[in-house]
Amino acid sequence: MIQTLTPAFADATAALLEAAILESPHYSDWAKSEEMAGLSAEKLQAMPAEDVLIFLEGNEVLGVLVMTGFEAGLLWLSWIVVSPKARERGMAGQLLEVFHQNATARGVHKTWCDSRIGNTASQHMLEKAGYQVVARLEKHWYGLDYWIWERLLVS
Repeated sequence: MIQTLTPAFADATAALLEAAILESPHYSDWAKSEEMAGLSAEKLQAMPAEDVLIFLEGNEVLGVLVMTGFEAGLLWLSWIVVSPKARERGMAGQLLEVFHQNATARGVHKTWCDSRIGNTASQHMLEKAGYQVVARLEKHWYGLDYWIWERLLVS
């Protein structure tokens, strides 16, 4: 079941994000430290409720999607994480589908995001969800290389 974040699941959601960030081979220690600081349980709860989607099975958080930067018809997809034990079950695709439906309902005409150049799993997921690469940023955030992706929701 996909729902917006509630206080009861804030700690588990932050822990899932932290574990994914710490385990990622795609980010420097500097990037990991700063990203985790912005995704604490307190920071997640301070975001608008509709900006954090969680995938629950029973009372366990198995996936999370964080969006930010709703501005001028655009919405930034910040993070999408699925627990290692729940991967290959289509949860990321389901979270993205709800994200796109909610974004459209909010008047968003385009969503966009980034992925690290070497993160092929993320790239495959985004391509499958209809995203297209629009730019390559070299030595950008944290001095790392990124792809910038977009998906038009309204033509």
